[in-house]
Amino acid sequence: MADIMNELDKIEERISGANFLANKGLSNEVGIHVFRYDPRHELVVRDFIRRLSGEPSDACRIIERDLYSIFMSILAGKRITNAVSGLEKKRGRDYLLTHLQNIAKPQAFLEKMDYGPHERGNGILLLTGVGKAYPFMRSHIILNAM
Repeated sequence: MADIMNELDKIEERISGANFLANKGLSNEVGIHVFRYDPRHELVVRDFIRRLSGEPSDACRIIERDLYSIFMSILAGKRITNAVSGLEKKRGRDYLLTHLQNIAKPQAFLEKMDYGPHERGNGILLLTGVGKAYPFMRSHIILNAM
């Protein structure tokens, strides 16, 4: 448990650093930090994100967006949430995956995210729910679309 806490402390230190916030040393690229963790630490990570998002800061503002929640919102907007299991039984898993990926395109995710980093100043976008949204949406596709 101490290892995950140490790693989470490093994240907070990194994303609040002046170089990260100013995108220094990144060849004019947007600063990205990917944090992988063992799923058994999910509750610890969720608590950390909740606390981090709730702490007021002069340096930056945390904006959390859960990819899985966005995915489910897209499906609900298309009114197909209840039909998913029947579609999988009828047409198979591969068909379902392709069908849902065609509905939940990267642009639909970006619209539901409602995040414009250049308009909002010193905000840090924190994408969560990445593992839950896989394979319907992959994080690198969202990052490229942004």
